[in-house]
Amino acid sequence: MKLSPPNTIHPVSLETEHQIIISWSQELERFMARIEGRFARSEARENAKGYLQGLLGTLSRKNC
Repeated sequence: MKLSPPNTIHPVSLETEHQIIISWSQELERFMARIEGRFARSEARENAKGYLQGLLGTLSRKNC
């Protein structure tokens, strides 16, 4: 059995990749809807959403 290196990206079809992106986006929107009441200002809510998008992104280094 041949093992792939840990950071190997396996190809997926564009349609599958699009579905994954839509799914993650929808889940993030649902999560934000659950916690949006904790932010008094819309700017703070937008910053939190951007922060979460960055953490969930594919970049290997995530600086703030």
